[in-house]
Amino acid sequence: MMSGRSIVVGNLTEYNASSRRERGSPYERELWRRGSDDLSDMAAFWGGDDKVVIAPSGIDHAWIDDLGRRLDWRIDVVEPRPHSGSVLDDLLLDDAAMRGLVSLLAGPVSVEPWGTTPGTIRLLAALRAHGIAATSVEPARERLWTVGYLDGKVALDDLAATCPDLTVPAYATAVDFEQLLGLVDVAIEQRRPFVVKSNVGVGGFGTFIADPDLIIRADEVRARLLEAIGEEPVFREGPFIVQDWIAADAGELRPTFDGEVRLDGSVRVVGVGGMIVDEAVYRGVAVGAIGLDDDVVTLAIRVGEQVGRRAAELGYAGWYDVDFIRHRDGTLYATEINARRTSPTHAFALLDRWGCGRHAGVRCVLTDDDVPLGHPVRGWTDISAAFADLGGGTVAVATICRRLSADPAHVGVAVGAPTLAAATAALERLRERLA
Repeated sequence: MMSGRSIVVGNLTEYNASSRRERGSPYERELWRRGSDDLSDMAAFWGGDDKVVIAPSGIDHAWIDDLGRRLDWRIDVVEPRPHSGSVLDDLLLDDAAMRGLVSLLAGPVSVEPWGTTPGTIRLLAALRAHGIAATSVEPARERLWTVGYLDGKVALDDLAATCPDLTVPAYATAVDFEQLLGLVDVAIEQRRPFVVKSNVGVGGFGTFIADPDLIIRADEVRARLLEAIGEEPVFREGPFIVQDWIAADAGELRPTFDGEVRLDGSVRVVGVGGMIVDEAVYRGVAVGAIGLDDDVVTLAIRVGEQVGRRAAELGYAGWYDVDFIRHRDGTLYATEINARRTSPTHAFALLDRWGCGRHAGVRCVLTDDDVPLGHPVRGWTDISAAFADLGGGTVAVATICRRLSADPAHVGVAVGAPTLAAATAALERLRERLA
């Protein structure tokens, strides 16, 4: 028994479901559940060096054990029997799993989810009923609405009126498909490149880009937008934002600010990273000494703090982020906010861990959430050797292992190194080994 443990909750699936009204077909819902469950492996990296991970069924225990050894962390796992599609509801319905969780706890604990949902509030109540002093940084029950509001695209544009340094691309809002297609037709007629975003898009899904190369092919634009909406259930959620397309240098890291609104309303700055984005889809992140201009970092932090203070005024508490893109003229535009943890969370945690002790030379962390394997594997033990001895003062771990059983197989990875160049080279060597 340990005191002061963290309970980290990989509740990505229920968080995503709670913000969506459009449920899609059973097949589409299952695809979204699997994709969200896969990413729940990132929960193993939150909450410090002594934690209990509440995870959807299917975690690779050999990987978890190896991760604990590599990072000198104590990690216990509780996997409730799958029943409802919500890991927290499954936990509360599974007496054996709940007893197992309580047996791992003593003294005060902090509950740290991906994002606040009604399930996290129910978990806190259940733990307290078992005599556990459990706390969490989250909104009060009557302010739970702030989570869904702040995680939507429309909220970012609302905040631009109250955050003086927050700049967003010029935009128009459509509340239904008729208005959306009307606004798109106007942009096509004017040959004005644009981006369409669903209010509840995630990870780049629910985004359509008509860049300068596409906008000149007027006959294709509308047809491709309709095709994108038809193929993606998350893209059927209005309202929709039609933003001006921002001309940015290809391959440039996209700044992202991560922070936390504390229960007293103050803002804790976690850091500013650089996202790796392919078209609109998030692929990975670099954090630490990564070469972002000082003025960009300073402005991103100033905007991030302003957003956090405004969120606190509304009653929000918890993790959040603000994503940016830099125009070629130097203007820094905010493109999205999220009222939850985000994929850079585990990169910041690894930077803190590796930047001390025997890996004190690590100054940056580079991640790739979706590295393909060249052959099917049975699990972590089949690929663990690939992560050893990458050279150049680097160190690496796997971050998302549930996709190892997919066809084709994929894995998430993180590399720590003295420089971004060294991390990039080591990541390429790792990709070659895994392929």
